[in-house]
Amino acid sequence: MDKEIRDLIYQTVDKTISQSDFDRLQDAMLEDAEVQKEYLRAVNVFDILADPTAIRTDASKAEIPKRTFGLHRVVGVKRTIAKAAMVVATTLLVTLTLQSYTGSREKVAVELPAQSVTNQKVEIDHGLARIIQRIDCVLDTEKWGVRAPEKFHPGESIAISKGLLVVEFNSGVVVTLEGPADLEIQTGNSCYLHSGRLWAIAPDDAFGFEIITPSTRVVDHGSEFGVEVDASGNTEVHMFVGDVELMPTRRTANRGKMLATASSPVPESVVLSSQSAARVMSKRTTPNESWMESITADRTSFVQVPNGRDKALSPASVTNLPTPENLILWFEASQGVQRDSRSRVISWDNLASTIADKHQTKTAAWQVTPDERPLWKPNTYPVLSHPRGWPSLQFEGRKGREFLVTSPIEFGDDFTIFAVCSMRGGKAGALLSLQSQTKIRLTQSGDSPKINVSATTTKDSAESTFQRHSIKSEAQLPEMLVLCAVQYSYEKDTFELYIDGRIQGTGTPLAGSTGKRSHVIGTNGSLSKLFYTGNIAEIAVYDHMLDQNAFDEATEAFIQKYELSLR
Repeated sequence: MDKEIRDLIYQTVDKTISQSDFDRLQDAMLEDAEVQKEYLRAVNVFDILADPTAIRTDASKAEIPKRTFGLHRVVGVKRTIAKAAMVVATTLLVTLTLQSYTGSREKVAVELPAQSVTNQKVEIDHGLARIIQRIDCVLDTEKWGVRAPEKFHPGESIAISKGLLVVEFNSGVVVTLEGPADLEIQTGNSCYLHSGRLWAIAPDDAFGFEIITPSTRVVDHGSEFGVEVDASGNTEVHMFVGDVELMPTRRTANRGKMLATASSPVPESVVLSSQSAARVMSKRTTPNESWMESITADRTSFVQVPNGRDKALSPASVTNLPTPENLILWFEASQGVQRDSRSRVISWDNLASTIADKHQTKTAAWQVTPDERPLWKPNTYPVLSHPRGWPSLQFEGRKGREFLVTSPIEFGDDFTIFAVCSMRGGKAGALLSLQSQTKIRLTQSGDSPKINVSATTTKDSAESTFQRHSIKSEAQLPEMLVLCAVQYSYEKDTFELYIDGRIQGTGTPLAGSTGKRSHVIGTNGSLSKLFYTGNIAEIAVYDHMLDQNAFDEATEAFIQKYELSLR
């Protein structure tokens, strides 16, 4: 055993150990059974030497002292199990120690506790929180080949450098962590946010959920709120629904006490109500600074993941399309667009996953990197039936390198695509890239604003057979709002491109197996070139090729909504 650890044990016995050294010793005991035994042996020998006539039968008196409240965070069930084991070990070690100390050949009878090894019940921890969704993120541990656990235990950290991670606690609280961020799990109803930003949704029965930061403690009263911690430990809490209670940490409270006067004592806590916010600094910057200050609540500062609790969508209220239950992708710029403070698009809800008859997980197209988000533009396309104008998402091509990536969605070689868009001159760019074995790309040509569609596949990976077929539209479309459509079916030998209901050309469909992949809006599948220049108002993709009547009905619905003229 390390000499330094043994010295710490002796310092504990004669009560000269410091708090920090005691913490080190306790951590060492929890990691090494030999250190536990040495500590227990030293404690018992010391007690016997102090009073040789006293033989303890209460094993709990030899337990390792607990840390003082407030100095350290809760470690949880792992230490509880270790302490329970030490209680039993203590009882046995008392007997062995007495025998070796007195040198007696006779066995010393020691009464075991009522809860012995055979009947003592120790609660087994199955994890306090679990990951329920990832959006373009990798845990930092995975960069080194360490597989992320399915569930997290006390003291385990969740660190991400980018993207979004949705974590559900055993209490029912759902936290969306936005990278870069570092979150430590403490209990099934509490965590420590070292740095980064999170959005928390706490149900009513999770009353008391707690988020601790370097400068404050946030205690939930059943609500929705956001917490942000910067690199210096300064904390912002933004309250949106319900109430939370803020309490300063020891360092923050001590700073406040130094500034307090008899007439204005430091409050022990502050309650934030709906649509209010506060900032708590970790260090004093001015002589008369309070431990907290009120600020304006800003919902756009925090990213939210669709929670599936929204009401089911009425498709006819958006666009009166036929058989909407067969849509796999449906994006409309006036619906489900989450924007940041610059009106840049964080996420675009897939309306196909909100239709009542679908009963599937709510999905969306995402951009977690702020500099790569397209701009949401209201009133882009004014029409007689909608004078304020239909909104759109604006993409700036290679200059902006903006795009969105969808949640993984199954896609095959039988489908119908509709896209309402406008294009500006410039380089070639991909409006929509559908990723499967057969890759479908709806693009704008580089020399003039025209719509092209291409199908690419690798039919046999062993032979690397590569095939590609493209169709180019006839009409030049400079900054005009147009309806593009693609009818595609390998089984029915159909590959057609339409502009505003008029066929532009035909091609040869390629076979490809169905696969569940993410799809891309605004660039190609590699996210590295062919950035789209123009605006997109609506996209709809069916899970099969529509028959002629349904195709004509859908075409007419788009033309009427956006008041397009047939060419």
